[in-house]
Amino acid sequence: VLFLRNREMTCLLANKRNPVPNFPVPTLVSRRTKDGIWVQLLGADVDRHIIPLVSALGIKSKMLSCVGWTILFDVMPKLLRNKLNDIKHSRKGDELEFLNLIQPLLICMNKNIMEAFDKLTYDELKVKFSQHKIWYNPVRMPAQLLDYQQPYANGVFKYENDEFCTLGCSNSAKEKSFSVTVPILHTHI
Repeated sequence: VLFLRNREMTCLLANKRNPVPNFPVPTLVSRRTKDGIWVQLLGADVDRHIIPLVSALGIKSKMLSCVGWTILFDVMPKLLRNKLNDIKHSRKGDELEFLNLIQPLLICMNKNIMEAFDKLTYDELKVKFSQHKIWYNPVRMPAQLLDYQQPYANGVFKYENDEFCTLGCSNSAKEKSFSVTVPILHTHI
């Protein structure tokens, strides 16, 4: 992403932005579905992922209309008024100026994506994302961790019996390992 090229800029954005409405990479955020399950989008390259994402969510025409309107009536007047049309990153702060300039565009995009997520269940989203090859992952809550099969498959957890499992960790054969026995919570997605 053009305006997230360095660590200093990323830290500045992370500390100063409201994470929901104006996040600069709308294809790389966590959103909650209609049934309350959180999904992490994994599309860091907006150019590659935005069209498939809005197509999967069924908001392509709505998004194009919103983006066009916002560029025409919010972004372009500011661009012309502030004479920023020659942004060439010649001085420090141009990236932040550009990001501030396109805030209405980011808000428009994130709002439409968030509204679409609010209307779909996780199961509906899985089907649509599979059809459109959207990169995503469900966000597991701590209460779900012991019922999630990946830690068991990777050998991090082992079943002891129906009520308890062992959590084990070892970085290498030379380092100390530990294990803890905990109750199984039995909550599933």
